[in-house]
Amino acid sequence: DLSNPHVCRYILDAMRKLLGEHPGISYVKWDCNRKISDPGSPWLDACRQGNLPIDYVRGYEHVLDTLAAEFPDVIFQACSSGGGRADYGTMRRHHEFWTSDNTDAYERVFMQWGIGHLFPALSMAAHVTASPNHQTGRSTPLKFRFDVAMSGRLGFELQPCDMTEEDMAFAKRALAEYKRIRPVVQFGDLYRLSSPYESRVASLMYVCGKRAVVFAWLMDKWLADSPPPLRLKGLNPAVRYLVREINMNEDGSLTNVHEQVLGGDFLMDAGIRIRWKKAFQSVCLEVAEMNPDTPAL
Repeated sequence: DLSNPHVCRYILDAMRKLLGEHPGISYVKWDCNRKISDPGSPWLDACRQGNLPIDYVRGYEHVLDTLAAEFPDVIFQACSSGGGRADYGTMRRHHEFWTSDNTDAYERVFMQWGIGHLFPALSMAAHVTASPNHQTGRSTPLKFRFDVAMSGRLGFELQPCDMTEEDMAFAKRALAEYKRIRPVVQFGDLYRLSSPYESRVASLMYVCGKRAVVFAWLMDKWLADSPPPLRLKGLNPAVRYLVREINMNEDGSLTNVHEQVLGGDFLMDAGIRIRWKKAFQSVCLEVAEMNPDTPAL
């Protein structure tokens, strides 16, 4: 009962002891932060029972404010039993939200498309987990799972001893690539290129300064003969960009622009052709501004 200041002090004392005696702890997942299982509070008098939802949250925020001030190097993730994970008051006191217990990459494309209307990628925990997924039973390629998670705040939940050598090598490369593009994803401006609700292809991109990162996911088999080009947004039409496809797997490059220098006007008007072949393929592109003297194709 976090409306009770004695409970708040107890939790603070316990967390101070834990984090103080174990300085190596750098990440805390704070679950059940909105769960009130009983209809009333023995701490509040009869005329203030209706204050419980408000006083509870204020107590919770006090605990987190205090811990953040005393342990500034610890990352706190906001989770919640029964929902209520994400709001701006909570975002102020945590580094990220646990977006959902459903980590199926296919489902996450829709979830992250939606939550991205309200909260930045920096706050959106998006983890690479096992396949088949533990909740939906759906199997998706490791690349697809990485490309979905890399469009948010990437986390990694695979058990290394259960991975093949090929998957381990791919995961190491993908993690290194994410650390390179992370500033663009987490601090860039978001542009929506293709909605998963309106097309078999979902796509978005982040633009930050002279760099951009583009994600595209094929949600189902492509039935048409020629998919339409993916037209980028947010670039400078007068600038030339080097386009690199990253996170490639055994399928190789799926685009017609890998390692080419192209004008921003071309990328936004003509767009990028993607050779989709099968469901749950995905593309991740890094787009970097080039020297003005570099010739465009």
